[in-house]
Amino acid sequence: MKSKKMRVITLLLVVVFGLIILGSIAFSAAEADHSCSGEDCEICLTIEQCEKLISTVCLAIGAFFTAMFITAAVNAIALFADKCRESVLTPVLLKVKLLN
Repeated sequence: MKSKKMRVITLLLVVVFGLIILGSIAFSAAEADHSCSGEDCEICLTIEQCEKLISTVCLAIGAFFTAMFITAAVNAIALFADKCRESVLTPVLLKVKLLN
């Protein structure tokens, strides 16, 4: 039950973030050629905030995939090390009695 609830929450978060990003991109594209009123133009400030949001999300996505790659690489190395350790035959693994 808890797993299904977490999936729903995760899906809702993904949808919300997706809509925010799409809204930022759409606003920036729609207002790209507006008639600027000068130094304190509200549209220019909003476009700047949208660009910061998009770059921050892209940075977070890049960090996420980097962390996933590092985790997968560490797991692969650990699995490989376990397989190598299993292939080494020692007297203990062969259960040989050393009676000397």
